[in-house]
Amino acid sequence: MRHTLILTVLFLTMALPLPKALSQLVTLPNDFTGPFVLSDIANMVDPDTSTTLAFDLRNHFQVANVLGQVVQFDSNLGKIDLELFDANTPYNRPITVANFLNLVNGGNYDNSIIHRSALSFVIQGGGFINNQGVGDFALNPVTDVDPVLNEPGISNTLGTISMAKLGGDPNSATNQWFFNLVNNTADGVNNLDDQNGGFTVFGRVIGSSISTVNAIANLTRWNLDGGVFNNVPLTGFNGEGTILPEHWITFSTVSTIALYPTQENPDAVLSFQFTNSNQNLLTVTIVGSELRLDFNPGQTGDAEITVATFDTHGLTAEISFLVTVTNSNQGDVFGGTDIPNFPGWKSSPWYANYNTSQWPWIFHDEHGWQFVFEGSTAEVIFLFDLGLQEWIFLNENTYRWQFLFSDTPGWIWTFGDNTPDRRFFQRLDDGSLFSVPPGLPVN
Repeated sequence: MRHTLILTVLFLTMALPLPKALSQLVTLPNDFTGPFVLSDIANMVDPDTSTTLAFDLRNHFQVANVLGQVVQFDSNLGKIDLELFDANTPYNRPITVANFLNLVNGGNYDNSIIHRSALSFVIQGGGFINNQGVGDFALNPVTDVDPVLNEPGISNTLGTISMAKLGGDPNSATNQWFFNLVNNTADGVNNLDDQNGGFTVFGRVIGSSISTVNAIANLTRWNLDGGVFNNVPLTGFNGEGTILPEHWITFSTVSTIALYPTQENPDAVLSFQFTNSNQNLLTVTIVGSELRLDFNPGQTGDAEITVATFDTHGLTAEISFLVTVTNSNQGDVFGGTDIPNFPGWKSSPWYANYNTSQWPWIFHDEHGWQFVFEGSTAEVIFLFDLGLQEWIFLNENTYRWQFLFSDTPGWIWTFGDNTPDRRFFQRLDDGSLFSVPPGLPVN
């Protein structure tokens, strides 16, 4: 059943006596900057390349010292990110915040509209749902709730959000709210800090969200009924024809959102991107809010890493740092996977230093190996093709040794007559050599 909401929200122009609770007003700074750098990541010279280096980007980027729960209004004119003054902030308004979050978490504000725009004063919403059909002006009301106790004491400055209420009744706030477009304070044209017991400020826009608030406020206002809808902002409407659902300023969703992304929930106020000047040296990934550096074996050189963060309006901040590797630490990065039934032994599908008493292999440099027969110093340079998943060795006698990945841990060797034998490798204590475990064939 469709209803038309008949609830008039008034702002009194008469000055009421100043309640005791308002004698010490908290005034918030007008700070609508985007993300900023909290701390840099220092340049690195010869870091430990045997492990993943991880950096928590929450320690390096922030948005205007946000401490409270963030709620995001996603409208057809852009997003508004709102920090609530909950118990994590110095401005806790527990009753009002709890009431607002109950409506948010219940989806009651989804598809709600801005139904009032007062020039250089406020934009107001939270009262009506845009689920009308073409030409149907009977908007549904947002779910009504019991009135909540007034919690004044924070000044109604630019960019704050406050609860709307009935004129002459300080404790009548239910579901409607408004954004302050200017300082509606004692030194402004409208003093909402004093009127009707003081209007409860319970949050503030953060990042660059004030741009969306102002975009809504700058729309042409229309008097649609001479009553509640006498100052309605509409977008794409020129006064002719039928008002369509898309003409209303509609919040498709109003929902809680994290300030920083996580692996489980990547949608957040901030997002991260990176550039890596030397992908041969290391691989860079960002998982949630963690920056990870993984070094490629045997590589030396420099890489400049730049990490940028963006808020939901595209404002950005970035940090850059240099990574220098002069020692590849090849001996320290050998690893592999466990071999079933051979506790402590590893197989290596990428590289191995293989050592027996007859055919020792000695690491040569990052481009090859020195292969030594007993009593000989013949050098073998390996070629590898990860796309073909094979390594090919050519010695001075032009023997072809082909190492193919097997479907089980280890290698299949083909030598001379193409007879395959499996070879497995274990990392030795010094981290530099691998050897064949006992009980496996050695030819």
